[in-house]
Amino acid sequence: MNLGGAMANNFIKTKLSINTDNESTMSSLQQDLMKEELEQVEKKHPMEKNQVCIDGTYMVEYDKHVELGFFIRNTLPNKINFENLPLVITDSKGEVILKKVFNMIDFGTLQPMCARPWKIELKKKYLLKPIKQDDWKIVFDASETGTKAVNTLDLELKNVPKNLTYKEKKDLMNFYNTLPRLRKGSFEINMYKLGYNSSKDVYITLIFRNGTDKTGGIEKLPINVMSKIGTPLLRTVFEPKEPMKIPAKSAILQTFTFKVDGSLVDSIPEKDLIVKFE
Repeated sequence: MNLGGAMANNFIKTKLSINTDNESTMSSLQQDLMKEELEQVEKKHPMEKNQVCIDGTYMVEYDKHVELGFFIRNTLPNKINFENLPLVITDSKGEVILKKVFNMIDFGTLQPMCARPWKIELKKKYLLKPIKQDDWKIVFDASETGTKAVNTLDLELKNVPKNLTYKEKKDLMNFYNTLPRLRKGSFEINMYKLGYNSSKDVYITLIFRNGTDKTGGIEKLPINVMSKIGTPLLRTVFEPKEPMKIPAKSAILQTFTFKVDGSLVDSIPEKDLIVKFE
């Protein structure tokens, strides 16, 4: 199925793109076979500019589920990813076999003019009718939620302390890379760490992500730290003398430290701390 405008007789070839998590475990022979499979898909279903296509490639039936393989191809000028993707599986008569929203976080980012193979599992007990090896089709379900490719940004994390150990840097980047993808034009604050330092002060490490085209400024940030059961520890409003600036299309790591009542620190374990920005 295609999403996008048509430009007759202007067919586009896409390049095979493998998810980085899978690439290291995939042999060159497997990749060559996928390239051949992609060529067959493009001959059968040629694409034009400014489209996103999904094309089924194989089906494997097991005792309790069915595995379906497909390509997603992107000829938009922007890289895309799908977070939650509604799909419909039908037969050749158009009768619905299954409608479901699939979590596609692990699919990753697909660059322009690229195609990526993927697979999903369908539990047989949820199928509206049996699925046949040579009689199925997979399409985007735009009717329910308005299927669309999500235009996101890959932002380099800045302001990372130089004195971090290798493990600390690795833990930080692992956390950063698992954050929900930032949509273009949005601004988000994500908490990385919350705890006590050696002086029994509360510290909060935040990641500010600015996906807009303009520098963002933090003038006031209400902070409410408490235990999981609601015991208050700190309620304050962070108000810098000058607005803290987050440059356009960038991500910044920032740690804040606050003095609190020492007796409360002893009564609330670090693992029980939560923070709300309200």
